[in-house]
Amino acid sequence: MILCVLLLSSGLTGCSSISSVEKATFDDATVVWEYLKPDSKEENSLSFHAGPFRGGTAVLGSNGRAFWVKDGVGYAVNDKARKAAPSLEQAPEDITLDDAFISAVIG
Repeated sequence: MILCVLLLSSGLTGCSSISSVEKATFDDATVVWEYLKPDSKEENSLSFHAGPFRGGTAVLGSNGRAFWVKDGVGYAVNDKARKAAPSLEQAPEDITLDDAFISAVIG
């Protein structure tokens, strides 16, 4: 899977084990990639969960920042995301960090 992520992030294809939904979800997550980086400089890994949610993609970083991506546009869902990404618009009011959002990203 790591190889697939590297191939996808470099724009290459060839991971037959990834579905079109998974690829679309990954592609949407890359829209907010820069805001998912850890807060601490000691941490050097990037971890997030993402999944289809209300016509877009819910993205939750290990740093607690929640984003929603639709049609290639990223939106901040919670205060942590808004502080980290002040240039992003706030998500529509029906997109919140609730149990449904968490369920979409965790599965």
